[in-house]
Amino acid sequence: MRLWQGSKAQLVTAIAAAIGIPFYLGFVHTPLPQLVLYTGVAGAAMATGDYVETPMLKNFGVRLFLTDAALWAAVIATIGAVAYLVALIF
Repeated sequence: MRLWQGSKAQLVTAIAAAIGIPFYLGFVHTPLPQLVLYTGVAGAAMATGDYVETPMLKNFGVRLFLTDAALWAAVIATIGAVAYLVALIF
C-alpha cells in the first residue's frame, strides 16, 4: 500500500502548501492575520484540486467541498505552523 494515494502533482502541491510556503512566510516575518488568510486560501485550493483531479467526486456538493477545504486548511495550519516557527528561528 502506498503512503500517498493522490497523484505526484498533488503530492508536490501539498508539500509546497504545507511546508514550503509557510516556511518562506516565517522567513519574511509575515503577520498572523495573513497566515490565517493563507491557510484558508490554500485549503480551498487543495480542495479544488481534489475536485478537479478525482473523477469519482464530480457530483459532490458544497457541503463536501467545504469539509474538504476545512480539513486541508487544518493540515496546512498544523504542519505549516511548525515550518513557520522553524523559519522564525532563522
